[in-house]
Amino acid sequence: MNDPNLVSLSLSAFLAVLILLSFLALVIRVLGHVFREQSGQIDASLVAALQATVQEQMPGYQITRVEETRAGSSS
Repeated sequence: MNDPNLVSLSLSAFLAVLILLSFLALVIRVLGHVFREQSGQIDASLVAALQATVQEQMPGYQITRVEETRAGSSS
């Protein structure tokens, strides 16, 4: 009986997972581009969720300003 080589089996499994994850990353990027927000307005439900989380984690604190920045820009 011809046993499969463990190195080649592991390499082919690694490549299969890498290809699958690359494909899923591409799909997520395309969906993000298709469904991106057009208006530039920050969603009120997002601000409410952020405020609720801040109140739960740090009682007495509140969010005063929410800004959206582009990825890669320094603050």
